[in-house]
Amino acid sequence: MSSFFLADDLSGALDAGGAFHRRGLEVEIAVNAGGVGRALARSDGGLKPALLGVTTETRNMPATFAAAAVEKVLASAREAGASLVFKKIDSTLRGPVAAELRAVMNAFPQHRVLFAPANPAVGRTVENGVLRVKGVPLAETDFARDPLNPMRSSAVTDILGDVATERVTIPDIRTEADLASVVEWMNARAEPWIAVGSGALARFVRVERDQAVAGSAALKHSERQDRAIPPYTKHPVLMIAGSAHPLNLTQVEMLRAQRGAQWHEIDFSAPTEVAADIATTLDRGLAAIVGLPPKRVDPVAALRAITAAVVAVLQTSAVERVFATGGETAYALCEALGVERLQFVEEIEPGVTLAAGASTRGQLLLGVKPGGFGDALTWVRAYDRMSA
Repeated sequence: MSSFFLADDLSGALDAGGAFHRRGLEVEIAVNAGGVGRALARSDGGLKPALLGVTTETRNMPATFAAAAVEKVLASAREAGASLVFKKIDSTLRGPVAAELRAVMNAFPQHRVLFAPANPAVGRTVENGVLRVKGVPLAETDFARDPLNPMRSSAVTDILGDVATERVTIPDIRTEADLASVVEWMNARAEPWIAVGSGALARFVRVERDQAVAGSAALKHSERQDRAIPPYTKHPVLMIAGSAHPLNLTQVEMLRAQRGAQWHEIDFSAPTEVAADIATTLDRGLAAIVGLPPKRVDPVAALRAITAAVVAVLQTSAVERVFATGGETAYALCEALGVERLQFVEEIEPGVTLAAGASTRGQLLLGVKPGGFGDALTWVRAYDRMSA
């Protein structure tokens, strides 16, 4: 039986993929959720991956549409004879989390749910039912001002609303040891259950050959060795600042200061005009950063502009290595370049991943980081790894 997991955006799918990859599994991400049945069956003649990740790209959808998208993927998977191993959610509970959880619970009416958004490695914990980011209640952090998903409450049950029934277990999680303990506790119960949570929870979901079983811990697993980056050319890395999160902006400035990366700002009225200047920077052997002006406009327009600029650069330069902050940005780029599948390569650090895929212009090595992940030097470390 094929195995798969679901995520609501590409960076989340890669984050969860990293957890499974470290345990020795070959992980592939289906960028187009509509083709999940084909990806599970590998009708193109290729070998099926040990585990398939599927991004529904529902993070910013209305709840009704997001639920319908999840239901459609689950129905396609059932037809393909696939087993759901894990449902990835945002560790700060952004997006229509409750609606997607309800869709999963409706599809598995006999199952309980372990709902654990915590990711202690990046400072996301749940304490007394309150979701915290590096010790600060969620609603008191920058996530309260997220332009698309402002978080107005820090209590997990408030965010889930009436979907937080007795079928849903919401544990306090301060450390990864807490995750291990609650998985063991769930395993001791008689009922079947489904794991729903951050990428950290995925580290304790058991995946057997040809069958995935949510609710079986892999507490003693060998760490997978980093794979060599595929033999791409040594052209510099194009860095995309697709997130307005303050930490991401700090990371950008550190890369400029420590590696001499050149900043190129997009003009919303003519986003592709910056392409020639970026290509020149890359030809000089420097890292190039493409980003948006400080005063943002409509997020949809911003995403469209940054995607147009990056595609124009890729069409006029030989660069094959791209680093994107923000799952939406990475997904839009894949969509524009016709990337249907990504083969997981490695996790640079928690949540910061590398994947390879075939695009309409050749092979692409894609680095992806969620906006709020990492520390001040995360971009520097990602750049150093991708330019090796």
